[in-house]
This record gives sequence, structure tokens and C-alpha cells, in this order.
Amino acid sequence: MILRPLLEQDARVVQRLARSFKVADMIHWVFLPRSEKRALGWIATTADNFARRSSVEFGMQLIRGGRMVGLIGLDHLIAEDSVAELWYMIVPSCWGKGYATEAGRAVLQFGFEHLGLNRVFSYHMVRNPASGRVLAKLGMTREGLLRQHVRKYEGFEDVVVLGLLREEWDKLSQNSGKVEDRGWRDADSPNPEP
Repeated sequence: MILRPLLEQDARVVQRLARSFKVADMIHWVFLPRSEKRALGWIATTADNFARRSSVEFGMQLIRGGRMVGLIGLDHLIAEDSVAELWYMIVPSCWGKGYATEAGRAVLQFGFEHLGLNRVFSYHMVRNPASGRVLAKLGMTREGLLRQHVRKYEGFEDVVVLGLLREEWDKLSQNSGKVEDRGWRDADSPNPEP
């Protein structure tokens, strides 16, 4: 898999992810670019977000065939606190194939080693244990339960929060051998190399 900056040509996939009930039902936040025009607008903001270091967003593209299978990123980057939230969305036909785990490792490496983060956190709804398993595979530790934390449809959902500290990432990286270098240039580059 290649993680790369989002391009205008990705608008159709972004739109499909935003319109997919299966995807929307499993995420705890609202993702709104449901039209191609809005998807293009959202994609256009990603380079500015990266330059301002407020968030980083990547397209997840398969090496074989070049198919884009999802989105992943770090949001709510707070430089003073060296913290960010990991999020991802995968095309439903690609669920359960390890793509979120593979991409998650690369994004965590980027966050800790190139953005200088000290903590990365993520959430998943209690009724989405598959996402919890992905986050656990990434080394994240369950930190708590936020009861009725998000509104979904006509009700509220409990959300599990998980986190990973830089020191824990360093130990994981050492224990599993050096995490594969994805060839990132540096955090100031607007177009990190895949």
C-alpha cells in the first residue's frame, strides 16, 4: 500500500466513502463531503492543513492496480501538547484485509518520528469492536469509556478512547525490529513521498 496526499482525482472515492451508510454507521464523527463538489473542496483544504500542521490526511492506495481503498490521517494536531487523533475510513469491500493496520503503522511512524508527537489517541464506538482490534494491533492502550459521547441518529453512543505514547511506540518499534521506513522526506514537505 502507498499512502499519498489526496488529489482531485480522489473526489469520487471520497464522495463514496461519505455517502456509504456502512462507513457512516461505524464512525463516531460526521464526514460531510457527499457531493463531488464538496469532496473536491475538502481535498483542496488538505494541503493547507498540512502546511499549518493542523492535520494530515492521506489516501490509501494499493500498489497493485492503484485502487484507492480509504483515507487515514492525524487530526486535531496540537503542537503545544504534541498530541493528535488517528482516524481512518476504509471502503467496505476492503474491510478485514489488514489495510487499516498497515496504514495505521505508517501514519503513527510519521506522527512520532517526523511530527514529533508525544501522544496519539483514537476513538471507536463500543458497537464497533473491529476498529478496537485494529487500534490494539497498533499498540494503543484502552484509556477509558466515554458514555453517550456522540449522537448517532436518534440516540447516543458510548465511545472507547485509546492512546499510544511516544515511549511506547519506541519500545514497539525496537521489539519488532525497525519499523519499515516509508521514505518520508520531512514534516515540512507538503508532498511526502510514499
